[in-house]
Amino acid sequence: MSPFARLVRRDLARDFAHGGAWLPLVFYLLVATLFPFAIGPDAVLLAKVGSGALWTAALLAALLPVERLVRPDIASGVLDQLAVRGHSDEGIAAAKLMAHWLSFGPLLMIATVPAAALLNLDGVVLERLEIGLLLGDYPCGADQGMPAGAERVERHAFPVGGGEWQLPTYLRWARFIQSSAPRHRRGSAAV
Repeated sequence: MSPFARLVRRDLARDFAHGGAWLPLVFYLLVATLFPFAIGPDAVLLAKVGSGALWTAALLAALLPVERLVRPDIASGVLDQLAVRGHSDEGIAAAKLMAHWLSFGPLLMIATVPAAALLNLDGVVLERLEIGLLLGDYPCGADQGMPAGAERVERHAFPVGGGEWQLPTYLRWARFIQSSAPRHRRGSAAV
């Protein structure tokens, strides 16, 4: 097995063993469950804003495990040991980002199916949302990993925690995803 695959497997095992992989999934499903209560029983309104709400929930769920992306390995000296053994910082970062995405991305995509049913999203919107999550979740994780990786270089807490500094960019991406939804929905006039 390659060193990259070993690093990915190590981080995945740690994420699932310590509950870090389940926290984003639980948060995402809680948002999908509680959002209809906040909006009300209007099915047309839920269908109109549901894809944006799910995308935003996925973004916020992706922020939850960022804290544990590199900080435990810095504290325990694992990153230094990997560097001493000849692993490049880029390779370590790529393995950590891949494990970060694999620990929550596929689970969120599976959870999107029942979440879309809760929000009265039709099949076309669900399909576009799934494609958007597939294309957008990994870059979100990569952008969130950059500040965490900078922490290794600076050797102190990064002043902006996680990927919150990228939130406006992701919200524009979510707006783009929502605007790509079909303009006509069952039982509603043109949006």
